[in-house]
Amino acid sequence: MNLKQFKLTNDDEIICEVVEDTEQGLVIRKVLKVLATDDFETNIRYYAFRPWLSFQDDFDELSVLNIGHIIGETTPSNTIAIHFKGAMEDVEKAKKFKRDFKIEDIIDEMGDDWTDDMLEEFLEQKMREESFTQDSADPKIIHFNPGTTKH
Repeated sequence: MNLKQFKLTNDDEIICEVVEDTEQGLVIRKVLKVLATDDFETNIRYYAFRPWLSFQDDFDELSVLNIGHIIGETTPSNTIAIHFKGAMEDVEKAKKFKRDFKIEDIIDEMGDDWTDDMLEEFLEQKMREESFTQDSADPKIIHFNPGTTKH
């Protein structure tokens, strides 16, 4: 994997796999934005990865990065590469539990006389059905993000 870290003109910092270098720009995938926050009381900076593009569900989907928007480039350290790999593994685990809502099915079920409130309640119910599953080994444990955290 050709893993690169870029600083962009809009101040975003991203880590991604570079698939190809073309005249139009860099073809990239598995793009995560680096977020930093400071704890001024302890003088510690914390980092996190988040999706770079909103609503991009498939991290294997290719994107093109205009090279005119890159102001810095480096190869991430081994430590960052390990964290990046872990984040990608978490994304893959989450994909197992994701089911897409088909808008056609929702429209068919809604009919012509649904209000906005009815649609909102319907979607909330669908999300609850997808988000909460019982652990068969222990009925007292509910998975809020299946496969990641137990409460």
